[in-house]
Amino acid sequence: MFAITAIVICLLGIYVYAFTYLNYYDRPANSDAVVLFIGPDYKERLKEARQLIEEGYAKILIIPAHRRVFTLVDGTIKKTRNHQKIPFDRKSYPHYYENTHIEALEAKKMMNTAGYTSAIFVSSPYHMRRISIISARVFSNEDYQLTFIGSRYIKHDSFLSFFSWSYMKQAFREYSKIIGFFLYQLYEAVVSYDSSD
Repeated sequence: MFAITAIVICLLGIYVYAFTYLNYYDRPANSDAVVLFIGPDYKERLKEARQLIEEGYAKILIIPAHRRVFTLVDGTIKKTRNHQKIPFDRKSYPHYYENTHIEALEAKKMMNTAGYTSAIFVSSPYHMRRISIISARVFSNEDYQLTFIGSRYIKHDSFLSFFSWSYMKQAFREYSKIIGFFLYQLYEAVVSYDSSD
């Protein structure tokens, strides 16, 4: 009985660590722009992006999924380009690319066009580890300074909420997408290596 209890406690500890691991977080740093990733909890993500701009960490807000750019003018965040939402063209990317990866690629294009080399990436807390992993492949550390911040406005109800079915699905989905990202990166590396022979 003791052995079974110990195993259960160990498995629960691993699960809690696995979920906590997803919540990657940096301290905010002064940057050229705040880059907002869209998805669930969008209002809370946007609120965090606005808060960072209001606190003076950046004056530009980029939403790569819609190719929209906003700037802080006299204390108000205003549109500066692409007044209509123009989503990224999925056909220009391989069909197996996941949306977050495409958003990171689009963010890099938009930052390069504007000459920006630093950014604060904002999303939901549980989403930040995957964004940081993807960004490490998309952006080179030598040329860009990136900070990753999960919205402070998305909070867990309690410690026990970690064990709810919705949080379990959330963790499983994130890890599945992380594994999927590495798999198709490996696939592309193998294909490019074969084609170079």
